[in-house]
Amino acid sequence: MPLKDSTETKRWAVKKVRDFDSFLAVRSLFGIFMGGIWGVCASSGMESIPAEARGLFSGILQQGYAVGYLIAAVVNLYAVPAVDTWEIMFWVGAGITAL
Repeated sequence: MPLKDSTETKRWAVKKVRDFDSFLAVRSLFGIFMGGIWGVCASSGMESIPAEARGLFSGILQQGYAVGYLIAAVVNLYAVPAVDTWEIMFWVGAGITAL
């Protein structure tokens, strides 16, 4: 089955995961690949924004990571102990992404 995009690839990879160590390995690989493409995509995106606004939008783009880490920490603090499984982190992340 050919995989069409990165979202479909992640879904396929996460379906194959059976334990937390495998989940970490899959997510680590995604992080490595995402880090490789991040710079190119960010600079391409900033080219289409007016020069006066690039600083502001670059800052907003960079803060996305900090906000994501904050959301993940809060979910880990409250949701994971409530259901006693790490998979809730994946489903919450997928739900936020779907919004």
